[in-house]
Amino acid sequence: MPMFNSSRIAAVVRANLAYIYLALLTAGVLLVHGYHPGVEDAEIYVPGIKRILDPSLYPFGAEFFLNHARLTLFAQTIAGSIRLSHLSFDMAVFIWYLGCTFLTLLACWRLSVELFRESSARWAAVTMVAAVFTIPVAGTALYIEDQYLTSRSIVIFTILLPEEHRARF
Repeated sequence: MPMFNSSRIAAVVRANLAYIYLALLTAGVLLVHGYHPGVEDAEIYVPGIKRILDPSLYPFGAEFFLNHARLTLFAQTIAGSIRLSHLSFDMAVFIWYLGCTFLTLLACWRLSVELFRESSARWAAVTMVAAVFTIPVAGTALYIEDQYLTSRSIVIFTILLPEEHRARF
């Protein structure tokens, strides 16, 4: 009996093709838009996470970022995952960023499945969203998806998930 059954492998690939395309699109987002940790309002999020990991950091002036950081579970969640995974701070934040980007594109895909019948229209919708990630939303200075990890990165895909899929996550 052969070690690898090519028809079985092909079936697995077909079943997961959307996820493979989404992973490639996530890599495309990273290559096109880049990853810029520590810019813009990350100056509030990053010190909040680092302070949870090491309370001796920022002995004065911490009220600047703690006023924002203590209002959400974002900093505690990221810091907790860093402690559990034993990854470096930068690597863990990068992985969170990639995961949030992938999940945002997955949510867009699932929403496009609800809206369009043709596969090409679905992929056009998801690709268009990926292309405009860093264009500010009309009248605001906020991007659809920032080029760094923020609490919005986690929230956006949960907002976009169609109602029937929210219970799965």
